[in-house]
Amino acid sequence: MLSGVILGIAFEIHPHSAIFIPAVVFYYFWQKGSSSFKSFHFWSFILGFGLAAAFYVFMHVLPYPQTFLALNKIAFFNTHTPPILTGNPYAIVDSIIDIAKLLFGLYLLPAPLILISLYFLLRSRTNKDKIILYLVFIILVSTILLMRNKIFYYGILFTPPIDLLLAALLVLMLKMFRSKERLRRIPAIVPLGIIIGNLLISPYLTIPDHQIDYHKAIKDINGAINPSDVILAHQVYWFGLIDHKYYSWEEIIYYQRYAPGSTIREAFSELKPDIIILDDHLRGYITEIEGESPYSKYLRIPAAEFDQFINDQASLIKSFDGGVYGKINIYRIDWTSD
Repeated sequence: MLSGVILGIAFEIHPHSAIFIPAVVFYYFWQKGSSSFKSFHFWSFILGFGLAAAFYVFMHVLPYPQTFLALNKIAFFNTHTPPILTGNPYAIVDSIIDIAKLLFGLYLLPAPLILISLYFLLRSRTNKDKIILYLVFIILVSTILLMRNKIFYYGILFTPPIDLLLAALLVLMLKMFRSKERLRRIPAIVPLGIIIGNLLISPYLTIPDHQIDYHKAIKDINGAINPSDVILAHQVYWFGLIDHKYYSWEEIIYYQRYAPGSTIREAFSELKPDIIILDDHLRGYITEIEGESPYSKYLRIPAAEFDQFINDQASLIKSFDGGVYGKINIYRIDWTSD
């Protein structure tokens, strides 16, 4: 029951947690087959998930059903519709390509080991190895079908089973390498060499601590703004500015979807932020060019309109090097003419 509740709460925290639902259901059927329908544990899982789902509906849907549907359509319809629900087979093909690129980017040197792991574990006859294989397969397929945007930080959701896959390969290779038969050691040399090489050159060992840049940026921002200021910026700074009313920059786009035909100026006027924080992340979404991905195509602020608004109604009060966040400009908006 607890596993069902946890899975349901995970979905409430972030809908991408839905990729785990098929994997958990599979595990029950892997253990007991069709007799799972007679299992107390299976139905207690269903009950727990049902209670969590009922909580989600009670908290988010029932109070204002039409508002819930309208807000989700405004915020997520264009950019987060699962590939399997688009009705477009090319969306699924693109999803497969995107996850392959993301896996290569996340794993770099060990990426070929994923294929090697699949080869060896497919030949294995132990249940533990088979469970790992099936979990990797089901979670990756679920990610392909349900997750529209393959952004690197979403890797935290689907890489753990792949790490288990590589760990199983490492254990197997160590056993082969310790074999008294020399011929059994040879296949283990290349995978072990790749693993050791990755440990030596992995970029994750040399990435600087970005918290230093973050705390410095928050200190500089706080030194330039007033306690009562309303802020519009990249979401990341909210964690250091929780005492302020804070708008995500995406609210500008959502307002224009809510009021088709409205201008950037009208969107800003509706929100009336006192402060705009412009960093390299936000600059990447201020463009006239539509990208190929749903994010870059639908989540963008027209550069000409934005620049015109800044020139007409904002003044630069501080500019500094934000390290990993790039050049940070802080603008104060003058609303006295409105």
